[in-house]
Amino acid sequence: MDVLVFSLPTSDIVKDVVHNHLKLFPTVSGTSEMCAVKDIIFMAGGSKDAFAKCEGLFAAMGREWMRMGVNGAVAVTIMNRSVTGRAANDCSALLG
Repeated sequence: MDVLVFSLPTSDIVKDVVHNHLKLFPTVSGTSEMCAVKDIIFMAGGSKDAFAKCEGLFAAMGREWMRMGVNGAVAVTIMNRSVTGRAANDCSALLG
């Protein structure tokens, strides 16, 4: 089996799977309704080969997909956007 899609019940199991088994760790942006009409976005961290194997799945379910780098890169990107977005909002409020 080349591709497996699953949801995990606890954060401890997620850590084990991510650190010991996964070659690609995608994050999905969107809702079930958006997925039904292929309007979700995938951001994935992991190997180029693993990403290439999943592109057919991404294309079947989403409108956009991108490889962000190694495993963990998506989390760093999301945290950076959250922090810089919050800082920009704080500055706007101060100037506002």
